[in-house]
Amino acid sequence: MAQNLRAESADSILADPRWFPVDIDKETGGFRLSDVSASRPGWAPYFRTNGGNLPEVVLPPAAALRLVSSRQDPPRINFIWHTAYCCSTAITRALEIPGSSLTLQEPQVLSSAARVRRESDRAGRGNIAWVSEAVFRLMARPPVDGAAVTVKPAPVANYLIADALAKTAGKMLFLYSDCREFLVAAMRHDESRRRFVRGLFLILANEGGESRWSAEAVARLTDLEIAGLVWALQIEKFATQMRRCGGRAASLDCRQFLAHPHKVLHALWRFFALPGRAEDSDAFRDKGYFDRHLTFPDEKFSLESRRAAMESLTPRFRAQLEETAAASMNFLPPDALPLPNPLMTVENSAA
Repeated sequence: MAQNLRAESADSILADPRWFPVDIDKETGGFRLSDVSASRPGWAPYFRTNGGNLPEVVLPPAAALRLVSSRQDPPRINFIWHTAYCCSTAITRALEIPGSSLTLQEPQVLSSAARVRRESDRAGRGNIAWVSEAVFRLMARPPVDGAAVTVKPAPVANYLIADALAKTAGKMLFLYSDCREFLVAAMRHDESRRRFVRGLFLILANEGGESRWSAEAVARLTDLEIAGLVWALQIEKFATQMRRCGGRAASLDCRQFLAHPHKVLHALWRFFALPGRAEDSDAFRDKGYFDRHLTFPDEKFSLESRRAAMESLTPRFRAQLEETAAASMNFLPPDALPLPNPLMTVENSAA
C-alpha cells in the first residue's frame, strides 16, 4: 500500500533522486513515486514495466505544486517525440550509458499527465500546466549529478509538447516513420496493434474538442484507413509544434537511422549535448545491436527487412495500402512535410 506523505516527509523524498514518478492517481491527483534503487543501473527495465513491486509513496498535489513554485530554472530534459513504428526504442536505448546518460522509455506518468491535461482543457477548467511541470521536475533528477535525462514519451503523451517547450530546457527530436511503412507496421503481428492504433485515433481525433469525424463515419473506416489518419494527425501535430520550437528541435525520418545508424547516433550525441562518447553506447559495443528487433527479438531489424516486408505484400493489399497512403498524404496541410530542421538528410548522411 502506497504511503501518503506529510509535508516534512515530502521534502526529504524530493531531495532523494531514487524516488521517481510512475503515475498520477486518478482519484486524488497525487503523484505516485517508487524507490528505483533496487533496479539495475540505468533503470530502463523499471520504466518499461512502470515499477512492478517496488516500494511506493504518494506525493500530494499540494506538495507537487510547491515543487513547481519554489524552483526558477526550468529542468533540463531532452525529449524524443515519435509516431510509433519508427525505431524509437532502438534509438532511445542506444542513448543510455549508466552513470552519465539516463533514458526513460514511455513512462506511464507522462501519459497520465497528458490525460489530465486533455480532460481539463476539454472541460475548460483553466491552465493546469503545473501538473506537467511537476512531472518534468520529478523526472529531471538523475541518480548521478551531471547526468543527462532523455525521455521518450508514448504517442498518447504528445499532447504535452507545448508544455515541455514552455516548462523545460533541453532539445527535442521529432522522430517519424514514412506513411507506407507505418501502415505496414500497424497491420502486422496481431490484433493488439490494430487496437492500439484505433485507441490512439480516438484520442487524437478528439484532442481539439469535438471530433472531425462522426461515430458513423469512423465505423465505416477500415483498420488501414484508421492507421493512415493516425499517421497524418501525428505528422500534422509535429509540423505545427516544430514551428514553435526553433533551434531546440530537429526532425528525423527513421529511414535515415536504419540506413546510417552510427552516423545518426553521433549526430544525436551532439544535438542533445550528451556527456561521454557515443562509442560507449551498447549500439556500438554490441555488434548484434542492429541485427535484431528489440520489441520482437525473432525479427531482423534493418532497412532491408522493412523493404522485404513491403515486397511480401499481396498485390491486392499493396494496392489498398498505396491508395490509403495517398489519401493520408492529401489529408496533411500542404506545408507539413518535410518536417523542418532535419537532423540528417541524404546529403549530410553521405558525408
